[in-house]
Amino acid sequence: MMRQIWEPTNGPQTYISPQRFKAQIQKFAPRFMGYAQQDAQEFLRYLLQGLHEDVNRVQKRPPSENPDYDKEDKMPDAQKAELYWRRYKAIDNSIIAGELAILVFSKRNIVTGRHAVIMTILHSYWPNPYLTSQMLLDLFMGQLMSTLECTSCGYKSTTFDPFWDLSLPIPKMAPVTIIDCFELFTSKEVLDGAEQPVCSGCKSRQRCRKSFSIQRFPQILVIRILYRNPTLCTRFLTMVPSSSNFSAGLLCLNKAKLSLYFKRFSGERSRSKLTTLIDFPSKNLNLMNFVSECSPQKSASYDLYAISNHSGSVYGGHYTAYCRHPYLNTWFEFNDTRVSQIRQSDIVSSEAYVLFYQLKNSSR
Repeated sequence: MMRQIWEPTNGPQTYISPQRFKAQIQKFAPRFMGYAQQDAQEFLRYLLQGLHEDVNRVQKRPPSENPDYDKEDKMPDAQKAELYWRRYKAIDNSIIAGELAILVFSKRNIVTGRHAVIMTILHSYWPNPYLTSQMLLDLFMGQLMSTLECTSCGYKSTTFDPFWDLSLPIPKMAPVTIIDCFELFTSKEVLDGAEQPVCSGCKSRQRCRKSFSIQRFPQILVIRILYRNPTLCTRFLTMVPSSSNFSAGLLCLNKAKLSLYFKRFSGERSRSKLTTLIDFPSKNLNLMNFVSECSPQKSASYDLYAISNHSGSVYGGHYTAYCRHPYLNTWFEFNDTRVSQIRQSDIVSSEAYVLFYQLKNSSR
């Protein structure tokens, strides 16, 4: 489907219908049946989680261990991050199992269920039939570093957690940029009163400062803006690393990608849509300032290559897409059966809902 969109034709231009792809999805998620308006982020989230579950190679989980937290607290942060990452992979390792890989690449049509969806996607878009652990390891997960600092004794503790979603607060200012949201998310927050944690140094509840940073910066990044009420807005982002050689379905991952999802719909009390203009760059989105000091991350600079727009209200609307041609570097608008070229200066709008970024200088 993704290849056909960009394929040149000798005759009149035709449009591509994803009907077969949708039919496979709605077999296992009836909420996506019919033609009522659906949330694009929820659809993609379901697809990613389904892929993540089905390609988990851990068939038998190891017995749970009793971590020595006192020993871990004394570890250097980089060493602790690796320990936590290995511990996570021991129970949730998203590498496609050998049997499924053989089925996919030998074209044996004997799998059913959601595996059939995965087989269709991977067989159509994976450019290399030879799988390696490095290519497929941890396709859709990142790692967050959380730091707690006691204001009484100065004791610092760090934890590292794998994540799909992070909440990004929107600063009460105008205009607003993506960088503004990241800066507020990584700023220090005071935990006091009922929120006071137990300080390992004081051995009692103390007023602490909490901050976040990214230990393993993702190659697929999802920002979800959830508007809780007219005055309080919270953003959620899902960070999911991808293989640089993976190309699948809606993501079109032929390089390292960064996807930003703007959740513009309120689900509390009254349902509404906010059309706040969020400024975002088309080139050189540099996020290295938000990486932890002990992270091995060397680069986090991205170029924009696609946008999903939503016009209308929470009760009904219309999706369109802006996509940059991978070879011509010109921008096109996809609006149902109509495709037209647009200027790069016109791609930033208050209707932007999902942004797709590509990691610069990444290898295929």
